[in-house]
Amino acid sequence: MNFEPFVFTHVFLSLMTVGFMLGTQSFLWSVSCNSAFGSTLSFSLIPLFDKTAYRRQRLKLDISVTYFYFGHFMLHILPCALIMYYPPQSVSILHVWVAHIIQIGWAYCVQGSVFVDDIYVPLQKQTWYKLWTLAFMGHYIPFMTFREM
Repeated sequence: MNFEPFVFTHVFLSLMTVGFMLGTQSFLWSVSCNSAFGSTLSFSLIPLFDKTAYRRQRLKLDISVTYFYFGHFMLHILPCALIMYYPPQSVSILHVWVAHIIQIGWAYCVQGSVFVDDIYVPLQKQTWYKLWTLAFMGHYIPFMTFREM
């Protein structure tokens, strides 16, 4: 089994861990919740744009189909379920924008652009644009769900 490089999932799970320890009222918990939904949405919908991406990622990591989908569940779906159980007490547009900045900042730190082919698997530029759009849209899910009206 090959270990994956520094994927964004590591970032949002680290933020979530510290944010959860600080409490659901913390700024970091709110930001990490936005990051989690954005990452989960974009990763989950990759097959709509590239049917081979998951297979190529599994081969790159040298893992089975079962292990891949178990990992996807544990690293993406379960954290979002945790957020639904422990929602942030306050979510503002600032939290969304900080989530955007963190995710874009991560991409430029690890790859130098938004085309993170070396981190994941090579995709067409148009596919990356669609996935980034989905991620940014996903950042708004906690804002739309948990914000105070």
